[in-house]
Amino acid sequence: MTTTAAIAVIGASAAGFATTQGQVAPASFTVSSEAVAQSADLHRASLEDRAYLAKAKNAGSQRAAALAEHTRLAAIARAEKVRKAAAAARAARIERARAAAAAKAARAAQQAAERREAAARAARSQARAALAARASADPRSVARAMLGDFGWGEGQFGCLDSLWMKESGWSTSASNGSSGAYGIPQSLPGSKMSSAGPDWQSNPATQIKWGLGYIQERYGSPCAAWGHSQATNWY
Repeated sequence: MTTTAAIAVIGASAAGFATTQGQVAPASFTVSSEAVAQSADLHRASLEDRAYLAKAKNAGSQRAAALAEHTRLAAIARAEKVRKAAAAARAARIERARAAAAAKAARAAQQAAERREAAARAARSQARAALAARASADPRSVARAMLGDFGWGEGQFGCLDSLWMKESGWSTSASNGSSGAYGIPQSLPGSKMSSAGPDWQSNPATQIKWGLGYIQERYGSPCAAWGHSQATNWY
């Protein structure tokens, strides 16, 4: 029984201590049924209060645990987000570095190719200049050297020499006043030789290259062209 219930029982007693003749004497106590019922109600209320408090305390603990779990998961999510962002940044840096390296390599390769092409152009230009110089000094030797490029042997040179000696005397500037034919092979008109090179007016090698191509296409060989020239006085 709680203290409150005990006090209620004591207060509800039908009799207590009595004083007689100035002296205190013990007296008997009688507890009413109403007091007992009140005491039981108070006890039940106390139990209900304790149960409510326990339930409230348990609910609070659960809320605190849920909040702590939520906080923990949120921290994990933030950490994962930061990790992913860092990984993405690293990947982007790596990709930029790779692209920069590839671009640098491509530029280097292009520059190397341009240098090679420039060197090749210079070599071709020098070769043309050397060939032109040699051709100017001795066009017959240049023509003899070119025969193999068209599939002909040395035996065809005699016919070619006779043909072009008759046509132009192996002069790059030979011009036929009546027909307009020009150059060593007497191209008609002379500008046809531009297909062999832009310097067709003055370069014996360009004129010879065009003339040999013309003979190959039209007659098949210098000797065939010379035979036609002897028969018709032209080729």
